[in-house]
Amino acid sequence: MLGRGKVTVLAVVVALVLVSAPAVFAHGGYRGLFHLGHNNYSKTVSTLIKQGPGPALRLLVGPGQPPMMLNSSARVANLNADKLDGLDSGAFGMKLIKSGMQFTDECSAVNAWNECVRVQVTVPAGKTYEALITAEATFYEYASGENRVLFCPSARKTTDTGANCTGEERGLLLKNDEMESVSDTTVRTLTEGTWIISSAVKPSDPLDPRSGFHQGKAQTVVLIRDASTPLP
Repeated sequence: MLGRGKVTVLAVVVALVLVSAPAVFAHGGYRGLFHLGHNNYSKTVSTLIKQGPGPALRLLVGPGQPPMMLNSSARVANLNADKLDGLDSGAFGMKLIKSGMQFTDECSAVNAWNECVRVQVTVPAGKTYEALITAEATFYEYASGENRVLFCPSARKTTDTGANCTGEERGLLLKNDEMESVSDTTVRTLTEGTWIISSAVKPSDPLDPRSGFHQGKAQTVVLIRDASTPLP
């Protein structure tokens, strides 16, 4: 017969065994609780299913300590990172926008600046973009006589009107059965708002492939970088 003191000690021992047993099984490779501070082994994938709003896992570490460690450099699908070395992706990546077309009614106004092959860029609030603008055009003259053409890369806000040459204004004199190509590249700082970037053309005769006389094609290429974030 056990005394009261021995019964109490035995009850404590049994309780400790019952509580620690699942952890021991988990540590030994069997199903059970996750054993903190030890290696936990499993032959199948472990899945954490969290129901309701909020994150499924929260990792808290000390200052300057990584929240997790990996032993593989393989890419993890659907794992997004907002910053790299403390910098936003805009500081590393650039966006290329390209537009090309043959001259049509969009470029047919005579003795006026026509904004051909437009590219629209929207700069968010609080941001500043740096744009490398390249405007290219090729003109064909099949008619007798001459066609004087002015050309330049243009960048303006939608709140403004008319082409705004940002680079050197180039002039061409097209004569019968001649083909001329022109290209200009310039750098422009784009502030908050929506911008229209184009290859601006000012011909003395309409440029329209349907006429069979004054024809041509143009291309506008814009390379954009977020200048509000300093380069590394």
